[in-house]
Amino acid sequence: MIPGGTRRGSGRPRVRLQAAIAWGAAALYAAFLFYLSSLPACPEPFEGIFIGDLDKVAHLGAYAVLGGLLWWAMRASGADPKRAAVFAIVLSLLYAVSDEFHQSYVPNREMSAVDGVADLAGAALGAGGLLAISRRRARRALSRSNSKRPAVR
Repeated sequence: MIPGGTRRGSGRPRVRLQAAIAWGAAALYAAFLFYLSSLPACPEPFEGIFIGDLDKVAHLGAYAVLGGLLWWAMRASGADPKRAAVFAIVLSLLYAVSDEFHQSYVPNREMSAVDGVADLAGAALGAGGLLAISRRRARRALSRSNSKRPAVR
């Protein structure tokens, strides 16, 4: 043991494992989105639900999850919160563009710029929301640590 209560060398493998899990979750979710966009029509339980603007809400929600997962992966890899959010949004946008292009080759599906905008908004909501939460937690932790300090006379 070293001062501070941690074992020598134990921190690095744990960080790598957390990053691997986070990146794996983001990759699995991206593969799930790819599968959904490969279907010629909505799956049975969802058929008839995504009419008009509700389809855009689905895009927004799906990419909010992707943006959040990518933010988590970047943070687990050691990026600061703001950089993680920017990276997550950009990577989500690139994925959305490639996904819309992919849909242009799927029967009964088409490429849509409006879907891409909804995807971008969702990624910004997911990554930006986690950024806001992390900043709020950091401020709370700082105010708690400042309130525990003894007064200087």
